[in-house]
Amino acid sequence: MSLTGNEHFTFDGMPIGLLLQDFWSWQSSSLLNNTLRGVMAEYIVGNALGVLDSHRKIWNLHDLTYNGTRIEVKTSCCVQEWEQERPSPLIFSIESKQNNDLYVFCAHTEANPMILDQWLFFPVLTSELVEELGEQKTARVSTIRRFCDGYKYDSLRDAVDFTLSGDTEAADRIASRKALRQYG
Repeated sequence: MSLTGNEHFTFDGMPIGLLLQDFWSWQSSSLLNNTLRGVMAEYIVGNALGVLDSHRKIWNLHDLTYNGTRIEVKTSCCVQEWEQERPSPLIFSIESKQNNDLYVFCAHTEANPMILDQWLFFPVLTSELVEELGEQKTARVSTIRRFCDGYKYDSLRDAVDFTLSGDTEAADRIASRKALRQYG
């Protein structure tokens, strides 16, 4: 069942002045919350890949499916919900049982995750990650950078295509976008 947020809470068959969107706002308005930011990263990646379903399925063994590829989305952020003396290091968790073909590591360094320019995305084949890191449970962004460059939101789909297939046209589109950002 997909909901819009305009549904009413009721008691004794009558609306009581609370809407579902009120609950959503109360429950989900802190975008720096680690759990919620992870879900938001899944949404951002799913949107970039064009694979969002009508609602999130939290019990799947992987986060997204793109052209038959099972994707696990992981996120890390320097800025946290709590008061910090210094930014947190960018460290990603890695599943001990991989039920995916591809990881998309999402790094965010600023205080507003809705500004997509502030994200970097790192698509890495699970097989390469396991071969290199074995049973390791976490990886710093410096380790992930050994596998690939960080890509901006507008290049994410091409970066995933390139990672999955070595598509040179996707690589050319990525390079063109980087050049435009650099000189534009």
